[in-house]
Amino acid sequence: MARAPEPDAGSMRHVADLEELVPTGRPNAEVEPAYKFVRKVRIAIHPISGNEFFEANQMTQRVTHRIMMRWIPEKVTPSHRLKMVDRVFNITSSVDVDEKHRLLSLMCLEAA
Repeated sequence: MARAPEPDAGSMRHVADLEELVPTGRPNAEVEPAYKFVRKVRIAIHPISGNEFFEANQMTQRVTHRIMMRWIPEKVTPSHRLKMVDRVFNITSSVDVDEKHRLLSLMCLEAA
């Protein structure tokens, strides 16, 4: 799989709220999921094509965007999402690029 491009400061021009899913306490409750604010982050958004995804041999989930952000001490998991004013990205996976604690590469699905 090709390495994610390392963004420069200018490419992280988007600001988003990192939010974490809050458990409702009821296992079968059919309520709207609740999220709590974790922190504001600067991100670079890269739309990806289906070909890039299939070449990675990861056909288990659909992914629409690769999002790069600075590494943060809080563990970013699929229970998190990124929310902008008019867009929401559900995180399907996160990778600490080169394991240097500098960048996170997030594979995301944009919510409709």
